[in-house]
Amino acid sequence: MTSRQLHRGFALWGTFLFSLLLLGGMTLIGSPFQERLRRIDEQRLSDLRGIRRALEILCVDRSGDRPRLVADLPKTLAELDLRARQGDAVPWALSLQDPATKAPYEYRPLEDSQFELCAQFDLSRQRKWEPFWNHPAGKHCFQLDLLAQTRGLTSGLPPASPRSDPAP
Repeated sequence: MTSRQLHRGFALWGTFLFSLLLLGGMTLIGSPFQERLRRIDEQRLSDLRGIRRALEILCVDRSGDRPRLVADLPKTLAELDLRARQGDAVPWALSLQDPATKAPYEYRPLEDSQFELCAQFDLSRQRKWEPFWNHPAGKHCFQLDLLAQTRGLTSGLPPASPRSDPAP
């Protein structure tokens, strides 16, 4: 066996081993593309949580024994944004649109303290931590009740259920 054949053999085995390790790593942690989609979905959830928290700050008084509504829910996200900016009631800038598509999130007031927030997700999320915010891939709507939420955790009253819309 010549040194040239020996080098070629090492190169082939090295390439095979590198490819195997790369494939194994991507299987364990996911591809960079999947990770990017997961981060964008997490940003969407962070935006929706921020909207919910802003609504709570503007519309709910938690100083007594039981939380109570002190203002009507805004009719639109634009109205929420305007009310949040007035008097600096909400100390952060609200993100009202999808970070990837720039489409506005969907918001619908339902009744009294209940509302719905919808977003289009790239991947499904099934986690034990904060299971309320789990969702399938595609359009998903969360139904929330401001009086049943306490700092992101449910109180004695369960929040309204999350709802999925079939992808178009």
